Amino acid sequence: MSAEPSFGLKLTKPVRPRLPAKWNAAGTAGDFMINAIYSIVATTSGTLNSLYPALLIALANSAPYFKDLTVTASARLIQLFKSFSNPLFLLADEGHPRLLFFMLEVFNAVILHHLTENANLIYGIISSHKVFEDLGTFTLARGLREIKRVQQAKEEQAHKTEGDSKGKASSRLEVDEDPGAEKARLLESEGGVALTGTDSAEDIPRERHSSDTQERDGDSEVLTQSFMSPGSETPGRGSLSEKARGKMRERRSSSLDADSSIDRVLAAGVGRNGFVPTQEWVTSWQQG
Repeated sequence: MSAEPSFGLKLTKPVRPRLPAKWNAAGTAGDFMINAIYSIVATTSGTLNSLYPALLIALANSAPYFKDLTVTASARLIQLFKSFSNPLFLLADEGHPRLLFFMLEVFNAVILHHLTENANLIYGIISSHKVFEDLGTFTLARGLREIKRVQQAKEEQAHKTEGDSKGKASSRLEVDEDPGAEKARLLESEGGVALTGTDSAEDIPRERHSSDTQERDGDSEVLTQSFMSPGSETPGRGSLSEKARGKMRERRSSSLDADSSIDRVLAAGVGRNGFVPTQEWVTSWQQG
C-alpha cells in the first residue's frame, strides 16, 4: 500500500481524527507515520525486530511524498539512522545493514524530490555528517573497539556508583562511632608521626649525600656520551644480536596473532544466533 501514489499524496494532508497523546504529533500524516514507526522501534527493545524491514520499506516508499517535515519528525529520522549504524546493532545480525540501506533510500528520496520543502531534515543530515562519514570508512576492528569502549565505560560507571554507595555507608558508620575511640586513635597517630619525624631527621644528611653523588655520576655520563663519536656505542649497550632481533620479531608477530584472536572472540560474542561478523562481510555490504 505504501508504494501506491494515491497513498503517498495523502501523506501531505493534516491528520484529522483525534489521536491519543502518545501518538499525537503536529504536522501532516507523513509526520505521524514517521513518529509512529520511531515509537515502535524505540519502545519495544528489539522484541519486534522482525518488523523493522517492513516498517522501513514503508518509509522508503513514502519518502518521495514527504513535504514540510517538522523538526520532531526530521530528528527522529536521523535518530533511527544513528541507532541502526551503532556497531553493537550493526554487527549483531547479517540482515541489519539492510536497514541502513532503507534509511539512506529515505534520505535520497526526500533530497531528490522535495529538497527545498524539507529544510529541517536537510539541516539534521548536515549536522550529523560525521555519522555518514564514519560509516563509509567502517571496519570490523573499529566497530569491535567501539563496542568494547562502551562496555568498559558502563562497567566503570557501575563500579563508581557502587563505590559511592559504599563510601556513604562508611561515612554513616564513622559518624555513629564513639567519640572516645576517635580521640584515642588521633592520639596514637600523633605519637607515630613524632617518632617518624625524629628518625627521618637523622637520615637527611645521608640522603642528600647519596642524591648529590647520583647527580654527579649522571652528569659525567651525559658529558662522556656527548663527546663520543656518533658511530661509537656506550659500553654495556651494544647492538642487539641477530638472535635477540629474531626473538623481538617473534614477540611482535605473536602479539599481532593475539590481537586478531581477541577480535575473533569479540566478534563471536557480538553476533546473535551463531552469526560471527567478519571483515569480508563488512566489505561486501559497504561496496553494495
